[in-house]
Amino acid sequence: SVITMAASDMKAKGNACFKQGRYRAAAEYYTRCAIATSIPDDTAVFLLNRGFASLKAGRAHDALIDFHTCLKLNVLTKDKRCKLHYRMALAYQSCGDQEAANSHLDEASRSSKGDLTLPSSVLPCTQLPISQPSAFQLFTKTVSISTSRQRGRYVEATSAIAPRTQLWIELPLAAILTNTTDPLLCHNCAQESWCLQPLCDTTDCTVSACSLTCRERLKCFHAFECQHYPTLLQTPDWHLTFRLACLLLQAQDQQSSEPTLAAAAMINSILTLEPSRPIVTEVLDSCQPVLDSLLASLDASQREHLLALIPVTPTDMKKQLAALVCLCYGKVARNSFALQRLQTQGEAKATETVVQQTIGKALYGCSSMLNHSCQPNAMVTFDGHCLAVHTEASVAKGDEICISYGPLLARMPWQDARQDALLAQYGFTCSCSACTQRPAGKATAACASCKQPVWIASQAFALSMLQHVRPKALVAQAKCSQCKAQGLDALDLPLLVQQWQEITQLLQHVGSSGAGLERVQSLIDQLETLFVKPEEHLELGELHDQLAQLYVQAGDRVAAERHLKRSIQALTANYGETSLIVEREQAKLSQLTPKGWRQQLQG
Repeated sequence: SVITMAASDMKAKGNACFKQGRYRAAAEYYTRCAIATSIPDDTAVFLLNRGFASLKAGRAHDALIDFHTCLKLNVLTKDKRCKLHYRMALAYQSCGDQEAANSHLDEASRSSKGDLTLPSSVLPCTQLPISQPSAFQLFTKTVSISTSRQRGRYVEATSAIAPRTQLWIELPLAAILTNTTDPLLCHNCAQESWCLQPLCDTTDCTVSACSLTCRERLKCFHAFECQHYPTLLQTPDWHLTFRLACLLLQAQDQQSSEPTLAAAAMINSILTLEPSRPIVTEVLDSCQPVLDSLLASLDASQREHLLALIPVTPTDMKKQLAALVCLCYGKVARNSFALQRLQTQGEAKATETVVQQTIGKALYGCSSMLNHSCQPNAMVTFDGHCLAVHTEASVAKGDEICISYGPLLARMPWQDARQDALLAQYGFTCSCSACTQRPAGKATAACASCKQPVWIASQAFALSMLQHVRPKALVAQAKCSQCKAQGLDALDLPLLVQQWQEITQLLQHVGSSGAGLERVQSLIDQLETLFVKPEEHLELGELHDQLAQLYVQAGDRVAAERHLKRSIQALTANYGETSLIVEREQAKLSQLTPKGWRQQLQG
């Protein structure tokens, strides 16, 4: 066969990357090769190479998809077919399916001149089996799903769990990309790729995929999404809702070898999620064009499946579909996650910061059972659209595994503000320990009369409360825990606000020369005298963080190190020494320093 010059060059680059151990880059080049050619013989070779690169990169399930496609093409020579079966044996061994591995090893041995054996060291697989409707991998047997009338379904620890333990990873039932300004993000898996290919030839369409696998998955939505994509981007909840409805209707077509199993897994995962209850007419009124396109894209079997999913008298197919979309919207509104990634900002190394950026929304079957706590013992992280759950504190036997839906006690001390945020977005009033128990010993303002802790309606004082409560109301609720002084006798709010505002203004105008830093440091020292346990106060820790950045820019490493450690001390007091949040914050802080100095600090 004749390979085009473009495909030949890309294959050479892919081979070079493979030899250098850059397997993901090699897989991307082989993807370009496969797209650039229409000859089955060449496509099979490129898929064989890409599958092996994926396997070496720890993505054995992606590799198996490519290998099975090669088998279906049935165009490989005897030598390459032997190579294919041997690599399939390696992939199945990596996935833990030794029976399938031995079967393909026997096929490879029959095609070779001698017996072949598998290596004793198994290639690591860090990927979930993406062929499943909702891929899920549990890493510990110390959690179980329980149910109560008050909490509904929740995740419970069946034995003690240490901090920083990975509990499970999961792929979404459905996901969308909301950050369309980044040209390197795949619209299916939300991974960065330099080899994205557009899904269609329409000039206005911006949907692109990083691989043939992602391309095939997006196709089932794209038929009705393409012409409405700009509208759907403005309403991410509805966008995710229509994808979910489409998946439900197509569930019986997935995994044709076991169609009933695939449909049951998909439908059960979605329909058992806790719903909210929007009105069908709302769907009909606000989403008419998208609803019409989705209805037009359904074939006869999917229309029958729709009637089975919504068991009411079928008077109007469009209303029937609207009822299904309404059902899915209830699941999305209550259970969806914001896909997030860490993004570095700043042109100069000394001024780099790492921020958390939302790139999409996704719905998960198992992780949606995690309830909220304002002081959680677990957290979620994302790799593209793949979600991982870790503990960030010690969990005792019988304790519930909780994550934060947004409001955190350490960042939002005012209980009413947390409750309002949760009620507005999720429709419930939080009853976690942080909202029902007084945080005794917590860093708070010092009484103006006796320097003992001051409480604001049983809550520790933080200046961020001013964003949610008027100053007069804040002072009216202030009470000393020792001398029982109230109002301004307990909380000298004017002095606190005056010093805070002066510090904030000075920080905004400090130049790279460092002029004014000594004045800022002096004011922070004075401000700390107005607090009990100032070393544990998060807002004061953030001020030290900003000072550390400014001292780095001014070249004063000794002062920067002092304030950097002070900031980490406040984070540790609020999140715990072994917390993943503290580890992530330390990573952010460490990026403010040059590499050599960072190593010196770690030493």
